[in-house]
Amino acid sequence: MNVHLIGLGHLGLPLARHLAAQGHEVTVSDTSAARQNLAAQAGLRVADTTEALPESQAVVTCLSDDAALRAVSWNLARQASPGTLMLDTSTVSPEGSAAVAERLAQARLPYLRCALSGTRAMADAGRLTVLASGPQSAFERARPLLRAWGPNAFYLGDAEQARWMKLVLGLMQAHTLAMLAEGLALGQTGGLAWEDMCDVLASSTVASPLVQARLPALRGHDFSPVFSVAQAQKDLALALAAAQASGVATPHAALVAQALQAAADAGWEAEDQTAIVKLAAKGG
Repeated sequence: MNVHLIGLGHLGLPLARHLAAQGHEVTVSDTSAARQNLAAQAGLRVADTTEALPESQAVVTCLSDDAALRAVSWNLARQASPGTLMLDTSTVSPEGSAAVAERLAQARLPYLRCALSGTRAMADAGRLTVLASGPQSAFERARPLLRAWGPNAFYLGDAEQARWMKLVLGLMQAHTLAMLAEGLALGQTGGLAWEDMCDVLASSTVASPLVQARLPALRGHDFSPVFSVAQAQKDLALALAAAQASGVATPHAALVAQALQAAADAGWEAEDQTAIVKLAAKGG
């Protein structure tokens, strides 16, 4: 399939690489010359979106926020040929995505929301989980592309269900890592050795895949970003806004958001989300 991918960030670049490795004809673009250079070094063909669209059977967007998705989608609605498959992998609000869906429908462009679950390492390895919603016919057309990104692709409904599922996962991830931080801080207060706690947690009933994935770095007090404080703040803010608009009470998530803000205020915004353990250890 001829595919044009827009947005070569930490997820966009591996998404494009895996599509090309599966034999798809892939072109890519980004507003950053540096990111385009990285793509070219990876063997991908960089092309202006306007030039690439006539040959593209599908367009994949991997963008930073609602505003970026809206701007790109409005341009695509004007330029793409009717019937071109649109797949968006950005983490955005259900409301923003719904507005994009309406605009693309007017242009007769089938729109599949493809929220992604997984880390940067999982993206590099082609082990992401795809959460898809939109027209089922678009999902069936997209299957060869989705298989390039990971072994599991869930079809969740015909509208914004994929966006809501991503918010659910983001909220639960934030809770889990906040729980881990507080637990480690409590154990230190009681005289437990850090290494011993990590060993026990890894073999315990609370050792979810998320906790298991974070423990090796935490063992060495390594807060290199897997998913940064700033990224966690963005995802949790989207979940909290959606909950408020829907009348769902999320008091615990609001406390986690405060902890993330405190970590950002302490200068750890670019560190991994687990940096909140340093706050908990201080009693903050």
